[in-house]
Amino acid sequence: MSLLSRIYSKLIFKNFKILKKINIYYRDFGSKSNFAIYIKDMSINFNYKFSKYSYQPHNPHIGAEGCIRWICESYHAVFDHLEKRPAKSLLEIGCGFGTSTWIMKDAVDGKTVGLDISKEAITSAKKLFPGVKYICQNYKEYFKKNPSTFFDVIVTCYGPFNIRRKFMNVQDKNMKKLLLKHCNRYIQVGYRAKNIKQFLFWEHKAEGKQLSFSTTLVEDSKQGIYKKYFKYFFTWHYLQCLLHSIIHRFYIPL
Repeated sequence: MSLLSRIYSKLIFKNFKILKKINIYYRDFGSKSNFAIYIKDMSINFNYKFSKYSYQPHNPHIGAEGCIRWICESYHAVFDHLEKRPAKSLLEIGCGFGTSTWIMKDAVDGKTVGLDISKEAITSAKKLFPGVKYICQNYKEYFKKNPSTFFDVIVTCYGPFNIRRKFMNVQDKNMKKLLLKHCNRYIQVGYRAKNIKQFLFWEHKAEGKQLSFSTTLVEDSKQGIYKKYFKYFFTWHYLQCLLHSIIHRFYIPL
């Protein structure tokens, strides 16, 4: 890791008191190497089989340092929120290989569940990150089989769905109703404006408190913009999203 990268991580990421894994494996000097060593040690005697799905930025098996950077950068606003307001219980829908759920577990008093439809990802998560309950299942099936299950917080990052500020169809409305039936707080990460109206009026975002350019907290009637909203425009993650939008002629992330 370059000196500039070390300084950047120290300046942009605060010293976490609760989510200490971020300090150990991303923020502090030598932390990314610590994560690579951790993954190597936990992978002993694990016969991991690669597939097309394996080549995801959040897969620690193909690059531990790149994985922890992608997770910490993408979930930055989520981690800041949980550091300030820990959860009684948490469900992540679309947890992938489990790194994010494992990190967030530090801010959860009770049950922590990671849900994903990829058997490959869940098998790996169970091996690498003990202490979290990982389930290979579609979220609709999970809620159907557990109709009374309830979490303090549900998180999804670039997950199987988005709920938007202005409901474009009945499906969006039903999705919000379903999610809020099973949690107090829903945090949605990852969305992009697809037309000029969505871009100008933020209709592509969920209706709630905007934590960052890519993250929204949906909770009761909370609205507005988080006081540190603009902090996330000075991150590696924003630069990557901006470059991607320019190259592919998408609307820039706001």
